[in-house]
Amino acid sequence: MNIVFYRHSLLNRGGDKMVLAYANFLAERGHRVTIYVNQIETGFPISPDMRLEQISLRGKLGTLVDACFRKIEADVVIADIIVMAIVLFLRNPKQVIYFAQDFNVSYYRDRLMRKFICKLYEVGLKYLRLPCLAVSEPLKKELAVFSDEVIAVPNGIVQEIFRRKEDVPPGYFKKERRAVTILGRCDFRKGWDIVQKVLDTMSSRQNTPEFELWVIGRDVPEGSGRFKIRTFDFVPDDELADILRTSDVFFYPTRHEGFGLFPLEAMACGCPVVTTPAVGFAKHGESAWVKDAEDVSGLCEGIERLLTDRTLRQTLIQNAEYLARQYDIKESCRKFEEALLKIKIMQGV
Repeated sequence: MNIVFYRHSLLNRGGDKMVLAYANFLAERGHRVTIYVNQIETGFPISPDMRLEQISLRGKLGTLVDACFRKIEADVVIADIIVMAIVLFLRNPKQVIYFAQDFNVSYYRDRLMRKFICKLYEVGLKYLRLPCLAVSEPLKKELAVFSDEVIAVPNGIVQEIFRRKEDVPPGYFKKERRAVTILGRCDFRKGWDIVQKVLDTMSSRQNTPEFELWVIGRDVPEGSGRFKIRTFDFVPDDELADILRTSDVFFYPTRHEGFGLFPLEAMACGCPVVTTPAVGFAKHGESAWVKDAEDVSGLCEGIERLLTDRTLRQTLIQNAEYLARQYDIKESCRKFEEALLKIKIMQGV
């Protein structure tokens, strides 16, 4: 097949990682794969068998304008933002597939904007009947309001990299303090304000265990009190796995997730996770410590318990590691290709 991925950017985020994983796999399988993209700032691997085509018009508006007028000669055109999928449909009605990595309504706090995006889903999935792939079963159920033909292809992780092992490089060894790792992204949906509230609360408590805060990303919490901060920005997967193996807790207070790739990678590396019900595969007291995003006290308790309660730690680590083994990127890639072929067969192409 001739397959096109159409995106505004390729950055160092989970969604970009999955798009490149699928694009690389499809290219290596012999498909002709092109990614049309405006902004390229990623450290994730890009297969030499795949072609990158940079959009000439700058900015997000430029990407939308280009999508409005570009006629794409391809069997499949994949977009993972609902507005982009609808715009591409105008010139490419029989090729566009919406790849749902999240429910885009969750990106916005403004009520009117949320209603507008929700209406776009209704237009795209219900009336235009765009074929849709979702990255998890919970997301598929969420989108079932608009379409009952969504295909779930759950994300996966690179099992050869994200796994437990003892020989972690010395640069990641802790000295005296324990380490709590977070995603450094100033994003309401990812719970950045919750991170700040939890750190403020724990900093003010006398009995909070001492720990370093390890930040993966470019944004660093302000006023973190007595906690020493170590930043890593972008690191390749093998280094990220070493950080997660060494960390004592991975804290991820997200408000909404299509899947939850980062906490799954932490689980696979033996790092216990404190997160929210938005991560659908995480079960409280079984594979993670799970509390509502607004339950600051409950999230603080989870971090403190996992820093001090050896029995709870071992229970969560063991169960989470077994859970993570169920999600293999190789299987995800295979199912993604199968889903594309199934959609084209159903369309009679």
